[in-house]
Amino acid sequence: MRRTFHKRIKGAWMETEDWWVLVEGEGAAPRIEHSWSYLDPSGESLPNSGAKQYSVEEFLKGEHDRDAQIALRKIVEGYEC
Repeated sequence: MRRTFHKRIKGAWMETEDWWVLVEGEGAAPRIEHSWSYLDPSGESLPNSGAKQYSVEEFLKGEHDRDAQIALRKIVEGYEC
């Protein structure tokens, strides 16, 4: 199961996008997938897009987007109830 728990869109042309997804199931421990797409509206530099995965613990303890960490903490705390 894939659940988007946070997204960030910035720029006048919405050219900078980030998504954070909680990936569960598939016989593996839950993990976080951060995907991004950054475009230069002036066309002066090449687009930058990609994805990276983290364990839940690594994501919460690391230097990642603070709002995404807060959103994930709310989900994790809900599982512990």
